[in-house]
Amino acid sequence: MSHFLSGYIIYYKKEYGSWKSEEVFGDIYTYTVGNLQCGMRYEFYITAMDGNGEKSEVITGRTSGR
Repeated sequence: MSHFLSGYIIYYKKEYGSWKSEEVFGDIYTYTVGNLQCGMRYEFYITAMDGNGEKSEVITGRTSGR
């Protein structure tokens, strides 16, 4: 029996901010989170929409610019 994954939820926040989320539907391998501020450090993790499985590890990145 195959399991269909309807999508992912991407969680992100500024280094000291509150978590926000975006839903990504379908079998997507890349995604760009928009409206991030220049020169800021962000944290990200993803989960499956159907709730199965563990959340990903939290990764940190910094946007370019000032």
